[in-house]
Amino acid sequence: MAATSVEGEAKDFNIGGALGGYFGGGALGGGLQSWKNTPREKALRQVINEAVNYVISVTPPEYMRYGGIANEPVVQETAESTSTGERVVITASSLNVRSGPGSDNPAQFSLPSGSIVDVLARAGDWIQVRDAQGRSGWVAAAYTVAVQ
Repeated sequence: MAATSVEGEAKDFNIGGALGGYFGGGALGGGLQSWKNTPREKALRQVINEAVNYVISVTPPEYMRYGGIANEPVVQETAESTSTGERVVITASSLNVRSGPGSDNPAQFSLPSGSIVDVLARAGDWIQVRDAQGRSGWVAAAYTVAVQ
């Protein structure tokens, strides 16, 4: 276990409003979209990037898995597949969407930070998603947050 503090800097940043997007009753996606190209977005990106970098730096290499969990079946669905009803927002500054679960699969396209996508399936540490344009593929779950 580990703990750290991270900070983002922006003028006129209201931390209560930022935390409301994660813990409040409002939809996270709407809150993030309204921050596009604002100091709040910059500060939130700084906080997320620093937190992710810290987690990566303290995670033992043996905890890293690529391509799913051993002996776990990989569920493949098509772009026409039905959504699970779950939605996630992309937290990385840009995230490659791959043809299959695992970093060894080729990237098909990228999604920018703040993109909200439908979840089609899960396989280990990977999520099959579909974007607003109807494109689907797999992303690492570590770079997403569930939309409430």
